[in-house]
Amino acid sequence: MSVAIRPVLTGDIADMLDMITALSAHHDDAATVTSVELERDICGPDPWAIGLIVRDVTRAVGYAILLRLICLQRGERGFDIHHLYVVDDLRGQGVGRALIMAAADTARAYGCSDLRISAAPTNTDAQAAYLACGFATAPNSAA
Repeated sequence: MSVAIRPVLTGDIADMLDMITALSAHHDDAATVTSVELERDICGPDPWAIGLIVRDVTRAVGYAILLRLICLQRGERGFDIHHLYVVDDLRGQGVGRALIMAAADTARAYGCSDLRISAAPTNTDAQAAYLACGFATAPNSAA
């Protein structure tokens, strides 16, 4: 399967909104973000997050949203993979792993020493996938 991963552009906002809505529904939640807010936060002049989108030949098939982290007392920077989504029919085919690798590449490009991801305690499929990608289990922490 051939997919391309790249930063989210303004022209991707409608596809991003559709996928965010699908991810929210998967978690029994309702997405209320608007396309204006999404464009502001990912593509605006002062973006709040970094977005990566995956496309195959015909459609958007996944995305990741990275949020900046800092451990000020150690002078370390990192990213949290806040959202990771792959369309249902492509799960288990390496798209999520490719997104995680692209997130790691992005973190390195920004000089980060930390990349984090989390999953709800009931989302055991995601937990297993993240462990298979080399992430370690860590206790929940407010710090």
